[in-house]
Amino acid sequence: MLYEDQFLKIVSKEGKGEKKSFRMARAAAAMLFVVFICLGFFQFLISYKSGGETNAKEKVEAYFNDIRSKNEYIELYGYIQRLLGKRQIENFTIYKTNGGSLVQPRAELSDEEIQSKVDEASVIWQHLDEKDIPLLYIEPPLPIGDEDPIPYGARDYSDENSEKLNELISDISVLKVSDNIDTTDDEMFYRTDHHWSGDASFETYRAIARWLLTEKIIDDSHADDRFERTTTEGFLGSYGVKVGKYFAGTDDYVYYDPVFETDFTYYEMNPSGGLIDTKKGSWSEALMDQSVLEDPEYNNKYNAALWGNSGVNRIINTNDRSGKKALIIAHSYGRPLAAYLALDVEEVRYIDPQEGRFEGDYIQYIDEFDPDVVLFMGEFEGELIGEYVTGKEKAK
Repeated sequence: MLYEDQFLKIVSKEGKGEKKSFRMARAAAAMLFVVFICLGFFQFLISYKSGGETNAKEKVEAYFNDIRSKNEYIELYGYIQRLLGKRQIENFTIYKTNGGSLVQPRAELSDEEIQSKVDEASVIWQHLDEKDIPLLYIEPPLPIGDEDPIPYGARDYSDENSEKLNELISDISVLKVSDNIDTTDDEMFYRTDHHWSGDASFETYRAIARWLLTEKIIDDSHADDRFERTTTEGFLGSYGVKVGKYFAGTDDYVYYDPVFETDFTYYEMNPSGGLIDTKKGSWSEALMDQSVLEDPEYNNKYNAALWGNSGVNRIINTNDRSGKKALIIAHSYGRPLAAYLALDVEEVRYIDPQEGRFEGDYIQYIDEFDPDVVLFMGEFEGELIGEYVTGKEKAK
């Protein structure tokens, strides 16, 4: 008993020492951050005084409004957070996994919430069935799994939400990405971004091409032809830009460039269908914004695919005379997917169903375009996202 008491005293003393050192480190980091802000403001005051400006209030307000967007302060703050061992950002909404990836856990959806979105989208699915147009639902992988857990205490319901959703769409064809590609789990997603990786999107294209061939929707495919795996360093995704590279690290942005002759025309359109711009050239020239990939100051390289995606996209494969047409309804995961699928048909239309990105009527659009197949990927981390209200739904 005596030895046990002595042991507890030692442990307690060490624990207090660790807490004290942690508090000191946190205080020092906070002071360092404040010092950098003060130095920046001091530098501003000097330039303000030497410039002879008169409206001091407006200048001071402008300084502090703009300071949040300065990369150097984001990087500094992220580095301090890393030194302190923090693994959450944006008030416990984004976490760093044990493996160092940034992820956003999803809240639990009720049966009624999931059913409501399925009812909304099923109006489109039923219309496709009436017109005898094949439909393939693509279920993307989930970024949070048991292999790379999030910090203790955080809870993610993506898997549970997906299971509920799958029960409601069991009567349509579903391609589950995680069961159909060779990419390992840790290669499914970028570490600093919410999007799936270039490897995952390319392998999904190949799986879809196999399905299209099996269903005799297309007669030939380029999926097994030669591609060059192309990487661009310094990719800092949608989560990473919030905290900087010192906290998040960086990724290599990946895409697969066809090593055979290609010729495309890409029409970038606004949400109401008006033409914004036209791009022509090879696959990578017409469908990938090379200026984004080559700009060392622009970190979010995912926006290279389909020139950032205006919401409504039309791709013409001028080397293909099959007459085959595909419609893709998908969130931003669909950008690289649409570009790859354009290799196997004469025309691809890609609509992003997220709010504000498509202002048309799905039923009317389908009737006018008359596609040979529709690919639907509205699920995002266990949740069916998008707005699918159509004229048929409004008429009820």
